[in-house]
Amino acid sequence: MRRETNGLGARPAWDVRARRGQRRVLHLPGGGTGGRAPEEAALRELDEETGVVAAEVRAPTVIGPLPATTTARTHLFL
Repeated sequence: MRRETNGLGARPAWDVRARRGQRRVLHLPGGGTGGRAPEEAALRELDEETGVVAAEVRAPTVIGPLPATTTARTHLFL
């Protein structure tokens, strides 16, 4: 089973927005774990994609697999 890590890093003064065509979308940093623990992968992806270096992450939930869309289990972090 493939594991993916997604999360959102934010500072109080930041407003996260993105556009895809005419639609506004929220893009969260994320990616594969590369064989690492999901928490470690979340910290790496947050730094790589946003430049934010977090001291820790909290994992509130795991979603999946969702057979209609993916066989991956998605870890969501705060």
